[in-house]
Amino acid sequence: MNLKAAVGLAILVSGGIAAAAGRSPSAFPLKIGAFKAGFRNCSRPTPQGITSYWQVNQSDVERIDEALMQYLERKGLLKMLRTPLSAYGRQYLGYNRGERRFVYINAFMRSSGDTKSTYVRWCDGGNLFWGIEYDMKGKTFTGFEIDGVEGDPLEGLKLHE
Repeated sequence: MNLKAAVGLAILVSGGIAAAAGRSPSAFPLKIGAFKAGFRNCSRPTPQGITSYWQVNQSDVERIDEALMQYLERKGLLKMLRTPLSAYGRQYLGYNRGERRFVYINAFMRSSGDTKSTYVRWCDGGNLFWGIEYDMKGKTFTGFEIDGVEGDPLEGLKLHE
């Protein structure tokens, strides 16, 4: 199955499941075990200087995710995304740089894979995959980055909102 077909199928399946359940896009803490050997992205920068990891709890995810939605809209970043925000799942990973705590939000096209215990990494997915860092103490977002792109992974697909 080529990339276009896989992405299209993931959008259709996940959108239908979410609509049937009557819930918003997935936003959840990624299990810390997914990062025993650290983490890295393929075609966008990964946060640097990480000294340790910590488990983000669901209440922090909900609070940060609400702030993220407001931030993306306020900063005009939604127009940089290829599909509606409802098509993205978001993994929340807690880490430290020295004594300071951060959360990395890894956003991706929702799929039926095990996204709660496996870090979703895609190479050259363009604005279908993106990430941003949140400073727990400063309550600020920095480093919004989308994947690099080689060609258009959705060229020729008709997406429905």
